[in-house]
Amino acid sequence: MRAAELGQTVETKHGMYRVYAPGGGPQLWVGCVSVDGEQQFTCATPHYSGEARMRFGAERVELDEETPLEGLLHGWADPSTSAGDDGAYPIAIAVPDAAAVAAQLKVPCVVDIQVSAIAESIELFRDRDHFEQVSWGIGGHKMAPESLIPVGSFAGERPSTALFCGEIVRVANKVNTDAGARYWHLLVRTLGGEFDVVAAPDQIDGNPAAGGLVQMNAWLSARVVSPHSLS
Repeated sequence: MRAAELGQTVETKHGMYRVYAPGGGPQLWVGCVSVDGEQQFTCATPHYSGEARMRFGAERVELDEETPLEGLLHGWADPSTSAGDDGAYPIAIAVPDAAAVAAQLKVPCVVDIQVSAIAESIELFRDRDHFEQVSWGIGGHKMAPESLIPVGSFAGERPSTALFCGEIVRVANKVNTDAGARYWHLLVRTLGGEFDVVAAPDQIDGNPAAGGLVQMNAWLSARVVSPHSLS
């Protein structure tokens, strides 16, 4: 309700977004449609606006059939060709402004995206030796220090989720100015690009530091930052 009242308006043919950004990175994108002259909320998508960048071969934007203000951007991380049809791995990532992206982005194309990763579980490692000793693997196979499995792209899994490992580039302990709650922000370099990772203090055992590594499950959201400005 606060986002709908205070947020910036972004109009689309499917309805409008009210974008609430109290400062420092956290955002909430609330989808609104008019029904019989009254505004109704159809979705609310969190995002963290940061400095992480990933080259992305965008193939299509898939809007939700029932709630077309929500959607997924399908494509390839770190595309290996100018056509963007191959790369480090295929992945589908939630887009908080999906209806605006679908209307403006001419796919297929190669773009830069900013990906936020909201931690669902996270483990820290001091260095690569520590990672090799105690990190866990999948199916009996260890993960590489910079690796990613696009879990949400598999049948039956929650969309826009991933299991990944990466190196911490920068760390900040921040305060959400709207709620007064503290949280960690980590810029993490992984296979395919960078993620802006956000986690609650009780999710992390110890203090993260640049040069350390993480292994985590996360829900991802992405915004296109070039070549088009979509906000």
